[in-house]
Amino acid sequence: MQLVLCDCPSESAMAVAQSVVDASAAAHVDVVSKGHRFYRSGDGVVAEENSMLVIHTLEERVQTLVDALVVAHPAEDPPIVILPLVNGSPDFVEWVEDEWGTNGERKDV
Repeated sequence: MQLVLCDCPSESAMAVAQSVVDASAAAHVDVVSKGHRFYRSGDGVVAEENSMLVIHTLEERVQTLVDALVVAHPAEDPPIVILPLVNGSPDFVEWVEDEWGTNGERKDV
């Protein structure tokens, strides 16, 4: 299982989350709202409100997820970080894995 993080403007976070689940690219997305990001741009520091998408998917679905994020995210090059999930609660991990068959395809599609 993989944990994917993607920050997103707060006004589009819910739509992006819905889109990747609808596209069967993710089993589960948490939208963590009311965050702030800071970064350098030119000579100054920019501060913006944002939301963090915490996305759970299978390793074999990561490219499908990245493709779906690129389409749904308002940024031309969305900030995406992919982390292997070493362990998790057994019932949750099993649920995510059960969303897809052994070939990485959704069972109900």
